[in-house]
Amino acid sequence: MSVSWNPWHGCQRVSEGCRECYVYRQDAAWQKDGGHVVKTTAFSLPVRRSRDGRWKIPAGEMVFTCFTSDFLLAEADVWRREAWEMIRLRRDLHFMFFTKRIDRLSECLPGDWGAGYEHVTIGCTVENQRMADYRLPIFQKLPIRHKIIVCAPLIGPIDLAPYLGPEIEQVSVGGACLRLCLGALPAGSVCGTRCFLLLSPDRGASAQGRTSVPDSAAVSAYAGSESRDRF
Repeated sequence: MSVSWNPWHGCQRVSEGCRECYVYRQDAAWQKDGGHVVKTTAFSLPVRRSRDGRWKIPAGEMVFTCFTSDFLLAEADVWRREAWEMIRLRRDLHFMFFTKRIDRLSECLPGDWGAGYEHVTIGCTVENQRMADYRLPIFQKLPIRHKIIVCAPLIGPIDLAPYLGPEIEQVSVGGACLRLCLGALPAGSVCGTRCFLLLSPDRGASAQGRTSVPDSAAVSAYAGSESRDRF
């Protein structure tokens, strides 16, 4: 089971991969500014309890964190300490966030992070070779228990060979949608679904858009409609 937790909403474009950001598209459909960063009403979701005292998010859930923003966004610095405290408290959950701002992680970590929290997975997002060569060397050196590489939205070929060490648990490759990645749509097409092709590191060292997909590859699709928290 999984839960979406968006403690803040909105983001600032930081690189080429942000150009067609789904957050901006979704907010525009509601006449909202996707660049306006706000603390959400779901901020305290991980520590909310029902009337009988039970956690509203039961133990064992995967918590997809900050998928309508970036957990390391500078505009969210004022709220992040409290978010870390909730993550620390709920060690019975597993939190996962992706970031294009991996170069900010060191300055944003809690004091007791050490070699990383066992119940936190961090994905470093890269969209082309230039961003891979900038972000992934930083990512390699950071103390994180669970690391994945997210090549999305893939806007150019990427050679990941120098970065696929044993610490990388998963590589996620995707475009604006899975059909675009598979070449079923013309280049530049966008649909309302965010899809990711999940590859283990031993499936190859290169990632390119519009390639054939190994039959045995595991595919996981995340709905691209406006994110809604369950509680």
